Amino acid sequence: MHIFPKVRITADNRLGTKRIGITESLGKRLSLQDNGQLVVGVGKRRIPYVISLQPGNNDTVFLHTSSIRQLCLIPNQDYGYVYQAGELRLGPMVGIMIEVLGGPGRLFAGQTTFIKSLISRGQELGEICYAFSPYAIDWQRQLVTGFTYRNGKWVKQSFPFPDVVYPRERTYAYSRIIVQIRQRFSAMGIKFLNPQLAGKWVTYQTIHNHPQLRAFVPDTRLLTSFHVVEAMVKKYRTVYLKPVIGSKGQNIIRITRNSSNNLYQFQYQRSQKAVRGTATSLGQLRASLRPVMGKREYLVQQGIKLLTFQGHITDVRAIVQKDHTGQWMVTAIGCRMGPAGSITSNLASGGRGAKLSTILEKHFPSQQQRDQIERDIRFVALESARVLENTIGTAGEMGVDLGIDVNGKIWFIEANLRPARRLFRLIDETESRQQSIVNPMLYSRYLAGFSGKEYDECK
Repeated sequence: MHIFPKVRITADNRLGTKRIGITESLGKRLSLQDNGQLVVGVGKRRIPYVISLQPGNNDTVFLHTSSIRQLCLIPNQDYGYVYQAGELRLGPMVGIMIEVLGGPGRLFAGQTTFIKSLISRGQELGEICYAFSPYAIDWQRQLVTGFTYRNGKWVKQSFPFPDVVYPRERTYAYSRIIVQIRQRFSAMGIKFLNPQLAGKWVTYQTIHNHPQLRAFVPDTRLLTSFHVVEAMVKKYRTVYLKPVIGSKGQNIIRITRNSSNNLYQFQYQRSQKAVRGTATSLGQLRASLRPVMGKREYLVQQGIKLLTFQGHITDVRAIVQKDHTGQWMVTAIGCRMGPAGSITSNLASGGRGAKLSTILEKHFPSQQQRDQIERDIRFVALESARVLENTIGTAGEMGVDLGIDVNGKIWFIEANLRPARRLFRLIDETESRQQSIVNPMLYSRYLAGFSGKEYDECK
């Protein structure tokens, strides 16, 4: 548990709207003078006040009710603060950018519970948190229409631009509108918890070019023509075709070359159903796959004989995050099992979860080997996050997907910047899941400049 310095906001209409009351103990700590000037900052909103020092040994700030509303604060609530050069910043203010997709009870569709948890955890830390649609930004007035969670219900109101944006929108990395929003917010000094991911090809190249990670990366080529597929299936017999830009295991294709009759056998998922077929030639294979591939850019990747559990293909998801210290850590590790007959393990296509220890104990009797596999998983997950960050820009969390083959070797599969937490609920990793929710809010403090010597840690 982390205890950060906070101030209590109290309504006092005797002050008027131009004055701010500060208890003497707080004023002394901040070297404030009676009738001096103090700017209060919430997000990108700044309001000047004249100080009225008040008797008291607690850390309390008194404001007129209308001033409290103007600053988007709640009376009798505690807020984090940092003071520097005549400015008292409260919060920080964190905006979670996500599409509003549903009605009052499920504003953010399947992410509603997650967004509610983020806001609640942030509020416990003294932050001012809201969720907003990328289509609800008023650039002229520097306001966003957003939703916060208060007293058991969603509350819609206008907020100033935040200190930090946590991007959770579905069109996250690839929409022109999102790119423009990022550029405009960044130009105003607003921090983003995560950058845009550059796509699978840049990701694989980045990981492969790192000497310590190269051995963990499957042979991967850009699909410039189907002759690349032919060369790869000759070398590995089984290959995977993956969209350069894509998520949730969608539009991934497995191709196997049957050595006895030279037939190409393929499989992919469509509407959570397996589509299988064969082709006698490279041209026929390309024609057969055109409906699923469309005009997307693809990679061709060496097929790995991954572990299975109860007949289901299995891989590993590691959540790697930063907290208020700005340092990477592995927050949670679990295994995903694909549906029966599936070529991927993605939960979105009906998969299940399992604890890493359960999978390892089934396949590897040696405790020494199991310990080494787990060390390798942690190393590859952490080092991948650090290396990718150097290429794509400052990041606060990643979901790193890894495979374990039948010999216990670890393989890098993918990294994404919008990791889901559902797996850890499925495998009853409650503590890890909760930590994975609070860490982005802790890292938001770091990004907004609220950390450093401004906190004490309480175990």
